[in-house]
Amino acid sequence: MAVEITVILDGSAGGMTRVITALKRFGLTFSGHRIEPMGNEQSRLTVSAEGTAVATEVRDRLAQVKGVVEVVQIGSGGAAPTQVRREAPQPATPRSTPQGQPVGLEDLAERVVEDYPKIIRHIDAFEQTIPNRDDLAPQLRRLGRLVGGKLGAQDPMLQEAHTLHEALENSVVQILDRIAEPEVVGSDIKVRLSIFTRRQVNTMDLVFGGEASRCDFLSGMIEGMVDGVSGLPNIRVEETSCRTNGDEYCTFHVST
Repeated sequence: MAVEITVILDGSAGGMTRVITALKRFGLTFSGHRIEPMGNEQSRLTVSAEGTAVATEVRDRLAQVKGVVEVVQIGSGGAAPTQVRREAPQPATPRSTPQGQPVGLEDLAERVVEDYPKIIRHIDAFEQTIPNRDDLAPQLRRLGRLVGGKLGAQDPMLQEAHTLHEALENSVVQILDRIAEPEVVGSDIKVRLSIFTRRQVNTMDLVFGGEASRCDFLSGMIEGMVDGVSGLPNIRVEETSCRTNGDEYCTFHVST
């Protein structure tokens, strides 16, 4: 039986992945989705699935999922969807955002995912929208988390991972492999080359900073991919070595 569920998500990374994971626990098989930005970082996610489940149970479980602001409706087969709330959703109250916060980050993340792995032009253009360079690193990390969450949601093996090592070895490095040369060493991902780095680190680059690092984007991307894995809460990625500092590898340590 075809099932269609619509929820409102906040702007946190991994929300869609957590929704899909929650549905799988009811024996529903994910078959597709569409997502519509709503402004104020929120988005409307509609998930299509196959299977049989009790609407009220699905509603109650989804309402507890991190990142779900509201469960709008649940429909099955040809029946009319069950409206979880009778009143129309109210416009979100504007929230203050950090200085330099770009508008439409969710839309940009969608475009990056659509063009993946050809993403350099998107990252270059995004950097130009950040007037305060002190904001660049956290904004790149935030974009990376959104992109990683969306790419991870498309990977069935990542959804089935039960341990951090499974997630890194079977899925994360496979996704990164299209833009970098990653390898897993324990809980670290080591990257010698990526689409963002040159083959050799020039001595003059170390002195004058001739190459901007996009490692904050990669850190966020890894974090976003692993963040949605069931049973692996509070994932944090820290870069412990970097080629732009003269190290042989960019090393990303993943911890819970």
